Amino acid sequence: MPNPKSKALIIKRLQTERKRLEQNLAQLSREDLLQPDVVGKWSIKDVLAHLADWESHMPVWIGAARGGDPVAEIESGLNWKQFEAFNQRIYERHCNQSLDEVLDYFHKTHEQFINSSKPCRRQRCSSAGVTPSSAKAPCMTGSALMPPTTHGARRRSVNG
Repeated sequence: MPNPKSKALIIKRLQTERKRLEQNLAQLSREDLLQPDVVGKWSIKDVLAHLADWESHMPVWIGAARGGDPVAEIESGLNWKQFEAFNQRIYERHCNQSLDEVLDYFHKTHEQFINSSKPCRRQRCSSAGVTPSSAKAPCMTGSALMPPTTHGARRRSVNG
């Protein structure tokens, strides 16, 4: 079982870094967020969709790992070594969404992920279909987890 202090520190760090990201995003215009070729061919909107999509998988992946049954495929038909193919799928899923749709998804998936990391209370777990024997484990009722990848994509300043 993980050290509760470690989990608390990780959650605090996630919240701190997310706040920093949100502050940086607030300084950008809609045009900045839509400008292509910021990271490879992706816009900041595409990067936000990418982050949100990965984050949406976290609760399921964590839950499976905690249950001793790690997920064998990152997504149907892709193993964990096929990050680039998975990232391309993510791009294709979200590239035609509007900025507002992506921002909404970005905020909602993060909130769901953070909420999924909170310890369950018996009542909340029961309503979520979690058995009392697992009531000390986080509720994993959201979408799916994997650490962020390091991308070799070329980065370019938003301002040129």
